Amino acid sequence: MQIAEANLERVRQGNTAQGFYVLDSGGTFYGYNNNRSVERVTGLLDRASVAFRDAKTAGQAPTEAEMKASRGPEAPAGTTRVRVFTRIRPVPAGAADANRRVNRDHLWISQEEVAALAAGQAGGKTFPVPPTLARRIARFHLVDNVRGEPDMWTSPQVHSLELTARPSGAGLDLGGAFVMKTENGDRGFEGTFEGRLTFDAKAARLTSFQAIAQGTAWGASTYCPDPPKGRFPVVVAFIDAEDAMSRKVAPQGLLWGPEYWRP
Repeated sequence: MQIAEANLERVRQGNTAQGFYVLDSGGTFYGYNNNRSVERVTGLLDRASVAFRDAKTAGQAPTEAEMKASRGPEAPAGTTRVRVFTRIRPVPAGAADANRRVNRDHLWISQEEVAALAAGQAGGKTFPVPPTLARRIARFHLVDNVRGEPDMWTSPQVHSLELTARPSGAGLDLGGAFVMKTENGDRGFEGTFEGRLTFDAKAARLTSFQAIAQGTAWGASTYCPDPPKGRFPVVVAFIDAEDAMSRKVAPQGLLWGPEYWRP
């Protein structure tokens, strides 16, 4: 960010720093581009390569520790990772092709939330899903992000949210409904949520988490334009994951910092 702010007026004005940068290992800046066109990207690399050769800088090799250091947010101990897939299904006739994409994200569930679910299961009666987990799912994962980066829901935009857990065998059946919409009603998502989770009660550890939310959305986000006209069907699927990708790729909602954990 220091390099971006030093070289780009748009970043100093508070606009996005997203894009492609070319730097050497000493931090010298050789160019920037926020465009995915093959011609624009290869042109940037070609110009930067010439500038780097002309500069004849020695650079500064990173240490082995720096190469191995984590580059992303770390999940707290005991966090359960769940992969999230979002699709518009079926895609309405006449909608832009971008609406046929699938978005992928990760949901993080805290160790304390798992413990609360385990305690509720032991009680044998239907109970509310821990509020932090229910609101995290609603605000940061029940979004239309199929065509790009969504505007996450603010707390006041969660108009209705009822998620409950019912003990069933060695796990819990999840169910409920939700309504999120902007203050003027030009964007929203409403529907139902159902799922099934099981866990190791003694270790308070989830062993599986599968759920699906489906409903009707409308409107566009700032960086997720061109939705189908009117209301359209959105499906969000959740499935537990513990592979290398799930451990390295944090939820997009973490951009909101502590608010992700305390929504």
